[in-house]
Amino acid sequence: MVHGAPRNAFLALATRERTGRSASQLHVPRKVLSLRQVFRYEEGGVLLGFSSDGNFLVNCITLDSQYEVQWRRVHFQDFHHWREDGHVPETAFKLRVDGASSAYGVNTPLEVWQSADDALVLAVTVDTLAEDRESSRRCRVAVAPSPTFDDGGLAAAVTSLSFEWSQPALSQRMESWQLMHLMRERADVHHLLVNAGTTVHVLVLHVWKRGRGQSQPLVTAAAPKGLGVSYFPEKAWYYPPVFPIKFLNSTEHRHHHATSDRLFRTGVECICQHLFDVERFLGEFLEPFKPLRRCNLVDYDLRLVRACAVEKSVFMIYVMALAPSPPEPSRPGIHHLRVALFLSLELFTGAYHIIRVLKGCRSGSFADCHTAAPTRVELQLAFTQDAEWMWLR
Repeated sequence: MVHGAPRNAFLALATRERTGRSASQLHVPRKVLSLRQVFRYEEGGVLLGFSSDGNFLVNCITLDSQYEVQWRRVHFQDFHHWREDGHVPETAFKLRVDGASSAYGVNTPLEVWQSADDALVLAVTVDTLAEDRESSRRCRVAVAPSPTFDDGGLAAAVTSLSFEWSQPALSQRMESWQLMHLMRERADVHHLLVNAGTTVHVLVLHVWKRGRGQSQPLVTAAAPKGLGVSYFPEKAWYYPPVFPIKFLNSTEHRHHHATSDRLFRTGVECICQHLFDVERFLGEFLEPFKPLRRCNLVDYDLRLVRACAVEKSVFMIYVMALAPSPPEPSRPGIHHLRVALFLSLELFTGAYHIIRVLKGCRSGSFADCHTAAPTRVELQLAFTQDAEWMWLR
């Protein structure tokens, strides 16, 4: 850390990235911190980096078949007179998420995200044991209010929720943009998209803070339509799930704040679930579309591309393998028509808009090209501004 620079290391780096120059003078003494000033050898763990506001250092440790993500409050000026017997920064926040374990411990990759407004923290693990498309892998998510939301980790108790689901082994992995803030008038409401391969779950999350004497969060007193997200019109491909995702709640109690005069609690809850049925949607699209009416759907792959907060929509790409019906006996082997469909789905209404339809004939396994086709579609979209349907060979 450079002496005389802003105290927040993250903001200093962000300023340098934006302006192209350092926020402090060159050739001045620098302060180097040893990891021993942050962790004890006996604690172990892996250092993940800084929180988005730069005030916390994030690390994780393994506990049996779980990861525990820890946030430690860090102020660089506190280390100027540090000694070997000094105290390490206190842990202000903990979040646990399950992972696949083996004889060598937890071996599942871990990702930690923060929402764009810093209110939520997500810990995501995805199994990597499956290698073929027919098998499935387990995905696990834990979500909780971040220390930024609870005044720097001062809440007496923090309630998190966790859930898991299965998806085909070659399906799209979760990305941080899938946690979205779509309602400007409701800073406490977020949307999370979960791509399960055959369905896309739309989860509406509410993060709350309540003080002493408040028995329930304020959101429960609002009418369902007051949130603008608790009621969706039902369509053949967009409806409330018959078997919704089940959540497990966990509360971390912080006894060192139990006597505080400003006692309050924070937590997160899922207030609504909706489901986008991929196969039903493809049936609705293919049946009235004349060029593909005589084709049967053999295989498909869905990729979520990006969300638009202004339009409250998510953009997605389908890559489909279609076979003629009935099959043509004159052709040796199996030749599938590859069709890439680019569309947007309005999350609050279920309406969809077709942006592009691209095609190309290829033989062989669908699994060989399911990752290459979305890239081709995105390249075509980058150079084509016309909104009409477009066919490419």
